Amino acid sequence: MKFVIHIFLLGFILLVFARAGYPDKERNKYIGFDKNLYVSKFEVSNAEYNEFLSELKSSGNSYLFEEHLYDSTQWRAKFPTSFIPIASLYHTHSAYSNFPVVNIKASSAAAYCVWLTNKYNSQPHKNHKQTLFRLPTEAEWIRIVHSGVSDTTFSVAESKTSKFRRRAPYANLKRIDSTGNKVLYNLDGSLLTAKVGSYSSNNSGIFDLIGNVSELTSDGAIKGGNWDSFIEDCMPLKQQFYQLPDPRVGFRIVMEVIEN
Repeated sequence: MKFVIHIFLLGFILLVFARAGYPDKERNKYIGFDKNLYVSKFEVSNAEYNEFLSELKSSGNSYLFEEHLYDSTQWRAKFPTSFIPIASLYHTHSAYSNFPVVNIKASSAAAYCVWLTNKYNSQPHKNHKQTLFRLPTEAEWIRIVHSGVSDTTFSVAESKTSKFRRRAPYANLKRIDSTGNKVLYNLDGSLLTAKVGSYSSNNSGIFDLIGNVSELTSDGAIKGGNWDSFIEDCMPLKQQFYQLPDPRVGFRIVMEVIEN
């Protein structure tokens, strides 16, 4: 009940305070994968999520702002011996604007989708139809992966361990070195998260379904693996389990065009 009240309040406030001029080019950020269903090419970035937080703050509702603010302390909580500089910079410094947002709750990802839905539908659009932004279901996420990535792709990625590089058509993952005794994080060019779109897309034009950050679904399943995952954790049917918020978990969104 508390969650439902939060979402209702968020929807009402942001419908009132939505700013003018939200461009119809929002649709260009998505790839179709089923009738009236489109998935975002990229994971939601810090810049996008911070716009949501900024409007919450300007609305004067400090409760909702605090409720959906990222938890930067999770860098230290989950990895106590590392990442001290990134803990204070990751969500706010311009250098990380296009990195995927992490350290948020599942309810905050859902709230972001409510905000985007109200913001988008409050603006005039050419050939406008009611549009819903939401998290994908687990079944949809699996369908999206299989639209452009096969199990063969994962096998190829595993065999190319020593050749991972940024912009290669693989992923941001951790790997075992050639001796089999040491875990390496930076063979792909990224020690932690990478900017969204830093690696080649799959055959459908969707980036980072494998690795970078694991992705939330509306069913609660977390999919796709992340910078702290081995390739076997990224298989389409594999679920991951984390205590949220977490610096390894973000989200992407589905756009559903409602037919009248």
